[in-house]
Formats: sequence, structure tokens, C-alpha cells
Amino acid sequence: MISDLGNFYRYKGRFADAKPVLEEALAGEEALDPNHPLRVQSQEDLAILLWKQKDYQRASSIYHDVMERSLDFINRYFPPMSEQEKTKYWDILSPRFQRFYNFAIEAKKCRTPAHQ
Repeated sequence: MISDLGNFYRYKGRFADAKPVLEEALAGEEALDPNHPLRVQSQEDLAILLWKQKDYQRASSIYHDVMERSLDFINRYFPPMSEQEKTKYWDILSPRFQRFYNFAIEAKKCRTPAHQ
């Protein structure tokens, strides 16, 4: 997947190389349903890159959509699942919530008057 290349660049700190690749990956998934897991993951990949570039406003906008769709998934699909299935999917989804929490903490710190 092209997003893997973009994430590789991001991990290496090559943000200028990562951005067009991650944007291309997301654009390629525009045909998918907005709630499709691959599309949501591509959105999160771009949000993380923007976060690392300190573009908190754009990252926040994208992350808001990612988290809304993730919560919608949980509300829609978790109730009929068995406890084992819920655990399996939560193991997949919980890192996203942890990353968002870390993003929110950092973004809030950077918006305080002491950091402006």
C-alpha cells in the first residue's frame, strides 16, 4: 500500500516526502465509504503527520473526523458482538484512542499562552 511508504517516510522524519504520499493514499480511497477502515486509517496517518509537523489545527480537524468515525463503528458494531470479538476489535482500535489522547495533550500544551 502506498500509505506504508508514506508512514515509512514519517517514521524516518522525512515529513516533506511523507505528506504527498499520504495525501495520495487518502485521495485514492475517496471512492470508499467514509466509514471504511482503510479510509479512516489513511485519515489518521495524515493527521499524525500534521501533528508531527506541529500543524495542530489541520491535524485536529482530521483527527476529529477519525475519532467520530471510530466511535460510530463502536456504537454500530460492538453491541451484537461477543465479548471475544469486542476484545479483538478493541485491541485493534485502542491504540488509535491512545494516539489521539497524546495528540490532544500536546496540542493543548502548545496552545497555552506560555507556548505562544
